[in-house]
Amino acid sequence: MILCADDFGLSEDIDAAILELCSLGQLSAVSCMVLFERCSPNLLAELQKYRRQIDLGLHLCFTDENLPFSQTPGMEPLVFPSFASCLRGGFRGKLQPRDVLPHIATQYQLSAYDAQVLTASRELAQYYETVVRDVTPAILEKAKAGIDKSLAKFVEKGKLKAEDKDATLKRLRFTTAVADLKGCDIVVEAVTEDLAVKNALWTELDGLCGPRTIFASNTSSLTIAAMTGATKRPDRFVGLHFFNPVPLMGLVEVVRTVTTSPETFQRAFAFGKSLGKEALTAKDNSGFIVNLLLVPYLLDAIRALEHGVASTPDIDKAMQLGCGYPMGPLTLLDFVGLDTTYKIAEIMFAEYKEQKYAPPPLLKRMVLAGMHGKKTGKGFYDYATNPPTVSNLGL
Repeated sequence: MILCADDFGLSEDIDAAILELCSLGQLSAVSCMVLFERCSPNLLAELQKYRRQIDLGLHLCFTDENLPFSQTPGMEPLVFPSFASCLRGGFRGKLQPRDVLPHIATQYQLSAYDAQVLTASRELAQYYETVVRDVTPAILEKAKAGIDKSLAKFVEKGKLKAEDKDATLKRLRFTTAVADLKGCDIVVEAVTEDLAVKNALWTELDGLCGPRTIFASNTSSLTIAAMTGATKRPDRFVGLHFFNPVPLMGLVEVVRTVTTSPETFQRAFAFGKSLGKEALTAKDNSGFIVNLLLVPYLLDAIRALEHGVASTPDIDKAMQLGCGYPMGPLTLLDFVGLDTTYKIAEIMFAEYKEQKYAPPPLLKRMVLAGMHGKKTGKGFYDYATNPPTVSNLGL
């Protein structure tokens, strides 16, 4: 069970005791347990009894039958800060989140599948031991170089210390073997939006990973329920939908299915918050919250261009200046990827059978022509020049 101390009124006395225990390097399992007792001066002494077990990295989960303290009606629950509150600065005093990070990392190892999530991998590795898996060494080498370059920019701008950059890189491990993910506590998948590909991966992972491993998909349009059937752990399956660029976007949608257990959801939600994100609960419907609203807006922008309502730059400027959006819809489409948007639209149209989710003919033609946006050098804009010029779409 993962509970965040921010949700409870912990006193300075309790904080001081926990801080003392943490300073001895004893947080790893304490972050996973809940005890019930009043604010007691004997707290630290009692906790010391469990130091050996915690040293061994055991997950100490106390039930009503084996609580180390008596549970008296009316007493306030004593909740040890989770890894989420630790990393968000939930501790007061001399202990900093970085001090407890190594212990938490051993408990919450991560994997990120596919180099599409290299920015997310960089973000995760700032907090956790992270395994990045992709299909070829060449892609992984590109991912390594990208992460190193990105971190170097943060150091150059004074937003990250050089030693923290080195520590982050040390927490990253790259592999092409799915079997290397078997020791992870949470697997975050971000393969292409193809249900058959995703489910083949989940089935393989289900036979490798332990019973406590949480499976989380970063899908932006498929339902999580469509994947749970490929495993024998539907209760330990969630959606964790991050937004690009992950280090700059402050949101993660945490998606629970009809089969997700409360403990799994709490752990996944706390994990999202531990990354410094605003975690929002979303229902398991295609598109969740953001894409349910965003995709029709983007498709309507394409239809407006297709129907001659306005030019590419004028549509973008209209939404920037008229609505205060930081980026126009056609520019955003180029960054998201037109092929990705087309696939998402197809999935959502199949789910809802509503015209607003249907891919416009212009989008289909551009995808067939290999105009996928910035990643291929041409979409609604041509990125062969700096600044980009408007693409000639023959409209």
